[in-house]
Amino acid sequence: MGHQKGFRSAVNLLIGDLEPTPAMQRLVHADIYFGNTFLQGSRLWIFDFDNCEIAPAELDLATVFYDGVLCHFMNKVPSEQLTELVRRHWHAFIDGYRCVRDAPLDFAVLRKFIVLREAAIYVHYHRILDFSTLSDAVKAGFKRMRENVQLGRIEVDLDESWLA
Repeated sequence: MGHQKGFRSAVNLLIGDLEPTPAMQRLVHADIYFGNTFLQGSRLWIFDFDNCEIAPAELDLATVFYDGVLCHFMNKVPSEQLTELVRRHWHAFIDGYRCVRDAPLDFAVLRKFIVLREAAIYVHYHRILDFSTLSDAVKAGFKRMRENVQLGRIEVDLDESWLA
């Protein structure tokens, strides 16, 4: 049970640190995932805006980073190649994002939202999976997710240049 207290404390700290200023507040989609997107040639269309809310843009960007970029490559490429591959795809996305919305982004806020995204996924799977049936490798992956949240760690070497 000790690890749960550490996990909850880490999540509460992250949430407590995310006190956005009015200047950071924007209209965000708040439900970006592959089912709410359509790729037409090289253009990505986002639809299903029924969960829109006023929040920092970094919230949506963290979801895209975690779900659409990082998880797409994690466990599919050697760990020593992960950071560069994720960086290349993330930069392609962020360049496109800046073409339509060139507003300032806060790296520290983005980083916290990415860690919170991992926390949300971790909790979701703990609610729906029977962990007694999972392989040791899968259990080890969930242990790593918990540790990432507790340490505020992301699987790739993410720094402020990722928003440049």
